[in-house]
Amino acid sequence: MALVAGIYQEPARADSALAMVRQAVSTAFRVKTRLYMGCMH
Repeated sequence: MALVAGIYQEPARADSALAMVRQAVSTAFRVKTRLYMGCMH
């Protein structure tokens, strides 16, 4: 199962969100990926 908590450009902001999620789920982790954000039609 996956939970996307946000889309961040700065790693520090992603790490901050990850720290909050880890309070509830200690095994949560961050994945750096490329995401196409545009028109698909």
